[in-house]
Amino acid sequence: MAKSATHHIPWGALGPWLALLGACIFFATQSDRFLTGGNLSLILQQVMVVGVIAIGQTLIILTAGIDLSCGMVMALGGIIMSKFATELGMPAPLAILCGIGVTTLFGLLNGLLVTRIKLPPFIVTLGTLNIAFAITQLYSSSQTITDLPGGLTGLGTTFNIGSARWRGARC
Repeated sequence: MAKSATHHIPWGALGPWLALLGACIFFATQSDRFLTGGNLSLILQQVMVVGVIAIGQTLIILTAGIDLSCGMVMALGGIIMSKFATELGMPAPLAILCGIGVTTLFGLLNGLLVTRIKLPPFIVTLGTLNIAFAITQLYSSSQTITDLPGGLTGLGTTFNIGSARWRGARC
């Protein structure tokens, strides 16, 4: 006697997608501008930062680790880039490399403390979160950095999908 193949719908996996669909339908009915290219471009621009962090965090979690410091280390990298470009007059590509370098050093520090010294990832990254926070606050004097050069803001103000080019909001 052959067993009949039955497929079960994974409702638990569909939940977030159904919630997203419901939210999109709701907001589309509330505003004529919700489904416009400019608004969708702005949503994508705002999600990119969280998406980049989420990709890195996913890789860490898949290897049974945790990194509490990734958001603050990313903020420190942004402050380094911004201050180097505005106050030191450094060209944007070099300032970006400096910011990436600082974040890479924090990642290396976290990795060495966890893998070589065998400290728990939770403790290590909680400590580097606080170190990155302190450095960020001290270096930026807790102030917003303005007058950024176009090389640092270009990706955040223009977004291309296919042949369409949308300009996002400038903050």
